[in-house]
Amino acid sequence: MSIRNEWQTPQHIFDACDGRYSGFVRDMAATEENTLCEAYCTSKRIRRYCEYQFENALTYDWNLMRGSLWCNPPYGPVGTIPVWLKYASKFRRNTRVFLLPNDTSTAWWHEYVHKVNEVVFIQGRVQFIPPPGIKKTSNPWPSVIFVFAGRGSIFGAPSPRFLTFNQKTGEFTNLRKGL
Repeated sequence: MSIRNEWQTPQHIFDACDGRYSGFVRDMAATEENTLCEAYCTSKRIRRYCEYQFENALTYDWNLMRGSLWCNPPYGPVGTIPVWLKYASKFRRNTRVFLLPNDTSTAWWHEYVHKVNEVVFIQGRVQFIPPPGIKKTSNPWPSVIFVFAGRGSIFGAPSPRFLTFNQKTGEFTNLRKGL
C-alpha cells in the first residue's frame, strides 16, 4: 500500500459504527500501524494474534469469517474502490461496512448505492489520521458509509435506508424520519 493510502479512520467514527453494526471482527484494509481491530487484512496478508493466516483480502472468501467487517479501502489509484465494492458484494454472510469518499460523480457510487442496505452520510469532513511522519492535511472529500447487510442482520431492508451520522454527537439519524 502506498503511504497516501494508509491513513487511519478516526476512532470516534469507527466506535460509532462498531456499536451500530454489532462489533467488527476484522479490519479488511489495514496495516499493523493503522488497524482498529485485533484481526486485520492488508494487501499482503491477514494477521490475527501475530499469526499470518491468509493472503490478500481481495482473494480471501469473506464468508469464512464470522461477524461484521470494517473496511476503509485505499482511495487511489482510480478504480480501486469499485474493485473492493464488487468483491465485497459477492458475499452474504457478514455485514460489510465501508467508509468511502462521497463522490456522486463516480460510476461506482451510482452502481453500488442501489446494492447496499444502508447509506450513511457523514456530517462534516472526516479528519483521517496520517501515518507517522506525514503532515496532517484536511480531507478534500465528504464521506459516506455503505453497508452491505449480512444474512440475519436487522439492517437487511430490501432497499437502502438513508441516514446521517453527526460526528459531534455520535448519533445516526434516519433521513426519511417523519415521511
